[in-house]
Amino acid sequence: MHPRASIIVPVYRTESYLAGCLQSLANQTRKDFEIVVVDDGSPGNCQSIVSEFRSCSPIKYVRHSKNRGLLNSRFTGVDNSSAPYVGFLDSDDKALPKFVETLLNAAEYSNADIIGSLAPGGKVGERFEIRGASAILRAYSADDIPSWSAWTKLYKRELLRSLSSLRLIANQKYIAHDDLAINVYCALKDPTYLHLPLVLVDYNVD
Repeated sequence: MHPRASIIVPVYRTESYLAGCLQSLANQTRKDFEIVVVDDGSPGNCQSIVSEFRSCSPIKYVRHSKNRGLLNSRFTGVDNSSAPYVGFLDSDDKALPKFVETLLNAAEYSNADIIGSLAPGGKVGERFEIRGASAILRAYSADDIPSWSAWTKLYKRELLRSLSSLRLIANQKYIAHDDLAINVYCALKDPTYLHLPLVLVDYNVD
């Protein structure tokens, strides 16, 4: 079965949470997705934790020889993904059971380039679809799109692969607000954005 979505899980010093994160993905109601774990030079036992989940879901393990930061880890995940849609899940968070099903069903039905959802505590509004850089950036600035977080969204893989200038910047220097950078650079590609007023991730406030 060829995966329809790739969920990228970067890891750096969060091994104590990783099993819970991967278990939440193993428990998804829709199964046609792969997991790409990117070990960002973490000093813990990430690979052995990943090996415990190889029978649960297609899972890939990729390791950086040194710490390169979250944004580079996400791009490494994109490079090692094989599905038409890509999502991100931080390794200290957990996906709710319908995380993949809800985002991927909406993606396939709408053919939108980005499907967004709510972060916990986000402003609940209506489902809507918009297109183009100015409309999307205006929606972010007005909080109509209530979260800049990459882990609340599903992206077309080719959209993320087109962010060559952001990748170059990430290789040259550390970027503090990588979620913001990903979403601004994606918006500038004039995508179609579909917003779902649902919370799909159990965010670890610690």
